[in-house]
Amino acid sequence: MSDHDIKNRSLMHENFVSQMDLELNLWGIRRGQCFSDNLWTLTGLRNRCVDLDFNLPGDVYKNASSSLKIDFDGERISLSPIDVIKLITVKLISRYYYSGGVVTSFRFLKLVFLYLYESRKTIILKEDLEDFFSYALLHDCEKYPPRKRIQVPAHGTIFGGIKLYEISAMMSAYGAECVVAPINRSVALEALNSTCISVMNMTLSDYSKGGSFNFLTLDVGKHYLDHCANIFEDEYQAARAMDLTLPKAREYLEHLFPGVKSKDSLKAAVSELVYPLLAGFSASDIKALPHRDRLNQLSIEEIQKSIDFLYNTFEKHFNETAEIVSAFRLDSTSNILEESGFPERYDSQEFVRSVLFSIYIIKESDRTEEIFRRYKSALASNGDYSKIEFSEFIILCKKVVKRNAKRLSSAADTSSLLTNIFEKESILYKHVRPSSKKLFSSFPASFVKRVLCAGIVQIAGLTGWRSSEFGFNCKSIDISKNEDILDNLYTPWRFHVRWKVPKTGGASKQEREITLQTYIILFQLDRFEEPAGDTHKSILERWPLGISVAQPWPDFVLNYSLFAKLADVEPSNSESTTSSRGVGQATTASTNDAGRSRKSEMQQLISTMEELRQDLPIYTAVSAVFGNSFSATIRCWLDEYWENRGALLLDTLLNEEEKTFIRSVNGKLDKQSSRSITRRLLENMRYPTPHSFRHIWAEAVLCRYRGDVGRFIRANFKHMDESFFMAYLRDKETKIVMQIAKRTVINRTVRSQILSLADENREYAGGFDRFLDKALRYTHVVSEEDVLKLANTIAEDRVDDIQPNPWSFCLLRQSTKKTARCSQDGEPRRYLAEPKLCLSCINASIDEGNYEGIVIYIKNDIKACLNENLPAFFKIEPLRIVRSALRRVRELQRKASPGKYGDFIVHLEKAIAVADESISKELIEVSHD
Repeated sequence: MSDHDIKNRSLMHENFVSQMDLELNLWGIRRGQCFSDNLWTLTGLRNRCVDLDFNLPGDVYKNASSSLKIDFDGERISLSPIDVIKLITVKLISRYYYSGGVVTSFRFLKLVFLYLYESRKTIILKEDLEDFFSYALLHDCEKYPPRKRIQVPAHGTIFGGIKLYEISAMMSAYGAECVVAPINRSVALEALNSTCISVMNMTLSDYSKGGSFNFLTLDVGKHYLDHCANIFEDEYQAARAMDLTLPKAREYLEHLFPGVKSKDSLKAAVSELVYPLLAGFSASDIKALPHRDRLNQLSIEEIQKSIDFLYNTFEKHFNETAEIVSAFRLDSTSNILEESGFPERYDSQEFVRSVLFSIYIIKESDRTEEIFRRYKSALASNGDYSKIEFSEFIILCKKVVKRNAKRLSSAADTSSLLTNIFEKESILYKHVRPSSKKLFSSFPASFVKRVLCAGIVQIAGLTGWRSSEFGFNCKSIDISKNEDILDNLYTPWRFHVRWKVPKTGGASKQEREITLQTYIILFQLDRFEEPAGDTHKSILERWPLGISVAQPWPDFVLNYSLFAKLADVEPSNSESTTSSRGVGQATTASTNDAGRSRKSEMQQLISTMEELRQDLPIYTAVSAVFGNSFSATIRCWLDEYWENRGALLLDTLLNEEEKTFIRSVNGKLDKQSSRSITRRLLENMRYPTPHSFRHIWAEAVLCRYRGDVGRFIRANFKHMDESFFMAYLRDKETKIVMQIAKRTVINRTVRSQILSLADENREYAGGFDRFLDKALRYTHVVSEEDVLKLANTIAEDRVDDIQPNPWSFCLLRQSTKKTARCSQDGEPRRYLAEPKLCLSCINASIDEGNYEGIVIYIKNDIKACLNENLPAFFKIEPLRIVRSALRRVRELQRKASPGKYGDFIVHLEKAIAVADESISKELIEVSHD
């Protein structure tokens, strides 16, 4: 290039900078500042000063491109990346100066460049749009480095200024092929809409209108899943028996009332006679019921015959599922393990379930024996011996299942069971539909529905699939042997669903894997009665997920066993939820189900219970799931019919603007207005939705080894290895959900662990726990609010990522990446994770849930230390691992129940003593030589 060309280009660049300075002066930049400065202050923007700071690390801009070319005054000139962002900023100032969108636009622009930097891209292409928008929704760039958000902000906070397609058009106008590729408005909005659905399960239209974007997280979700699992285990037999008895009852009525022919008359007869019978009423009680015209035609003896017929039918259906229900109760699998002598391992319950599945569902005895022998052999290779033989084990399984099976043997048993069910449903009905007097018309269908939906909730929790992907049944599932040698010892069966995935595959069916427990629950659900004319629809098609996940919610809020215990304890505590002394009393009074709950955990749980119970009346009043018509409630409010609880609530909760609007249209709300009002009433309220179970599933995957994940998740997730879950993460939307879950889990883990530092009973160990203890002591916090602020600061500013391992939970901090035990060349290599690295790592968080993983995964190291014939050289590394394990277990024991880990500590100390003695002897022998 000639000197003339260089001089000409330099002149053009000076002209460009001069032009930019003129425009900046026009819009009120602070005197003395210019285009070349990295801090601009606009002085006249809505009577206030606004700083636009371009001071980001140089690499952020450099990654966009080393040299960017644009057209200016008919010439092609080169700009640095920071000049490009300044050029766009000058143009957006002129566009948004009067509308007040300058700050929002500048923040969005920084997000664009930060995304390019962190994703190692030079330009945002069409295929990158969803990835960029998810980054924008989930990251805050107010400070560098950008922080992951806990919650998605309002639409205007991110997208209230310049749009991505406007940046694209700006670049095209300057002839620049950089920053954003040519993208039109419709393509960008379509991608943003898709991302909103993925992240928040709402359309872009709904997101832009505002509302709550909170998710029902694992904090509440684990308790809800436990409750639904309990409902399904305890009440499935009765619900299925009742479901199968009703059609027989209708047939019986046709003979009892020959004149009843019409459908409406038959329904009325069922309501008059069958429902009271299934409520456990006696013949005389039924005869005395008012407003029962058809009953007047029957004598006491005829009513008693009806009772006998229905009770016999109910008892038959109840008892026919007794053993298969008993086989898959968690109590039965635990009893089998205890009595067989097999060790309580993370995979042992799944092994027992697999054997029971072979016995009671597919009935393949040869395969059952193969499962048993392979598992027993694998245990023996690890030093876990069991003397029981296959034939003895099968006899034991059948004996335990039969012993735990619930059966009805008399009319008195049946009457007592039905009476208890009806009383519970009556109480629940009064909470859900307090203004309705049609209890008999909803019972027993309400009971059957609640139990059936509790099963579907478990499937939603086990799969984390979208609601559009439900509809399969057992016929859609292929069962095959597990040929993977890495996990076929305790998961010998594999289950693949062939079903539609509309979002990614349209109407074509795709194959996806589910767990054994998912199949077992679906197998039981498929045994409910199929409604007439609905024989081609599966139970998941007949019960949409949106209805199913909500149906057991009121029962959970009112009757969850742990809530019931807390409610019994709390009134005796004068200081309730705010006093540590009161919470301590609650801890003492709690029973085995609550476990040795810590003060901080109890306090959070009591707070959650109170919040959910306070919100329940509002939720049930506006939700159509429970048969409450919002339009009817609005009409009651207009008529000032205060016996309707929903109307009374509306009078309290509606704002004046809404009341005025409702009166102006005489209560005849269109769908959009009704949706807008209900959305505001439910704002910031926690309740289940199909999408929330995607987040619960993702958090369960991350927390599956922790001690506080609940009975259901611990039993169904802990034995699954990473490869099973990785198959789910091929889906881009699931990756986004997992990103949100990681940030949620980080925040919850740090918060709960730092709050527990003051508890008398806590079981945490490892480098991360020591870091939290130091942070709390050195910052001199004095109130709970200060503690929460510290927890949020650590979670948001310090912790970058997490990884679950059976023996520890890795919380990778920005400042400890180089010192992580798995770090190589300053970069953590967490795929190398194993106890020998993690147990002594500064990033390890270990709680009681990891204890079992430590026991299992260092077993070979303990054996090496105890082996007196093993040369000392081969004991050095195992000894180091066992010493680390001993330190961690001692830390767990420090505030645990006395002696909880005592036996294992003694075992470790013995192994260390044997290894030390062996090494010392060998050293002495070497020195003598």
